[in-house]
Amino acid sequence: MAIFNAYALGFKVNGNAIPDPTSWSGSISDLDTLGERDQTGLLHRNRVATKQPLKLNYTNIPWDEAQRIVSLTSGARFQFTFMSLKTNSLQTITAYRGADMNYTVNTCFGGQFHSQAGSREECLVTIDLSIIEY
Repeated sequence: MAIFNAYALGFKVNGNAIPDPTSWSGSISDLDTLGERDQTGLLHRNRVATKQPLKLNYTNIPWDEAQRIVSLTSGARFQFTFMSLKTNSLQTITAYRGADMNYTVNTCFGGQFHSQAGSREECLVTIDLSIIEY
């Protein structure tokens, strides 16, 4: 089953291109080691880093592509490249996959899912995963 996957956004895991997600979102988060207010209400904070966690959603992608994305993001840490809203350019971070990766097998066309390898390529999968910067 040939399903078009675009690669225009430049997403990569350890240098391996992965398809553009159906949708993705992120945030820009400050990390502080200290954040407290004095008696006048003035905030004293020690911002040590800014991180950009991402959430990726892939809807109805082929089983083999879903399995490849899961495999590439399964390491304890990996290099992840994405288009940063903060810098307006491709950025590569050291990241890990969030603890909760959800998937749904939406439908399978023809063949038996549990039969020999090859039949699962006819299945469409939805994946929701988080990419978190170290």
